[in-house]
Order: sequence, then C-alpha cells, then structure tokens
Amino acid sequence: MDRFAGPRGRSRYVAEAVAQRVRRDALGAAIRETAGAMVGKPGWMSPDEVARWVDELRAEGTE
Repeated sequence: MDRFAGPRGRSRYVAEAVAQRVRRDALGAAIRETAGAMVGKPGWMSPDEVARWVDELRAEGTE
C-alpha cells in the first residue's frame, strides 16, 4: 500500500478505498432491491428478447 500511496499518503489512500467500496456496496444493494421491478411493465424485455435485440444491433453495424 505504501508503494502506491506514497510518503504520508496512507490515510488518504485508505479513505479513498473505503469510499469506493461504500459506493460499490450501495450500488449493489440498489440493484438487488430493484431487481425485477420492470417485469410485465411496458418496455420490459425478457433476457432472450434482449439478446436478440443486441444481436440485431450488432448485425446492423457489420452490413
């Protein structure tokens, strides 16, 4: 850690690492809490429909 943090930079390095982890954990919690919220709503696509849509977009780019 000291090699990356530099002289006297350990506290800031640790604080930034913790802040990054907190943001990641908060994002993960939000994703878990809202999973499936769009199922059955207008605009929702099943995983198979999304895969087909992506394949079609990719095919358009190669023509």
